[in-house]
Amino acid sequence: MWITLPTEFFFQTRTGQYRKSFTIFKFKTIHGQKRACSKIGKTLRKYKMDEFTQLLNIVKDDMSL
Repeated sequence: MWITLPTEFFFQTRTGQYRKSFTIFKFKTIHGQKRACSKIGKTLRKYKMDEFTQLLNIVKDDMSL
């Protein structure tokens, strides 16, 4: 289930190790049915900053390296 916000972020529930559910936080870099990148999304992907939120999930101890 995706909960979209009016900004460039979204939350998604995923299942991790031992079937433990957790909520991840990610940047929304693609918009619409055509899967087109937003202006901010292009910049985030170009500099690999769209994966920065994965670090927050690791710090929260929901994910590991």
